[in-house]
Amino acid sequence: MTETKTNPSKALRKSLAGQLIDNYKDGGVFSNEDCQIMSDLCGYNFHQVIKVKNRMISVVCPSESYVGTWSWVKSINGYDEAKNATQAMRTASRKGTFKNHINTSCAKCGSTSRLSTDHKSVSFSEIANQYIQTQGQPNIVNIDQFGWVLKNEQQFIEYHDAIADYQTLCRSCNSSKGIKPNQ
Repeated sequence: MTETKTNPSKALRKSLAGQLIDNYKDGGVFSNEDCQIMSDLCGYNFHQVIKVKNRMISVVCPSESYVGTWSWVKSINGYDEAKNATQAMRTASRKGTFKNHINTSCAKCGSTSRLSTDHKSVSFSEIANQYIQTQGQPNIVNIDQFGWVLKNEQQFIEYHDAIADYQTLCRSCNSSKGIKPNQ
């Protein structure tokens, strides 16, 4: 009998990895067998895996010369530099004028609960795409336990702040706008 080896789907691999992590308490060191299973699911060779908290893990990954927290979901999904850069730009934008917007009531329905700050005239995606077109792809770095950040975030903050204007929307009205492309 010939055994066919198939690659499990990303969804199945994420489910299996999550279940494996859930078997450990915070601070728990994975057994050698479970470390190998996590390595196989993520596509990297971990020498050690520790559950940090919730579903966060820390790894020793010699092939990447890396020791620290690890995004097992991103490992399974595959690295996407464009998405990481967009997330870093979104994080940086919140350090500029975005943080100064005062939410009082929804601009569409008048609600005063579950309010959020929303880009009004030009969407965040449009600003980010314009930045990339004029300035090039931003340089990003992954900071342990924080995520992707821009190496020169002040440049993007100034660019973003020169274009962005905001409105207050409740979550319901914001959701009704729909998903914007490239977010």
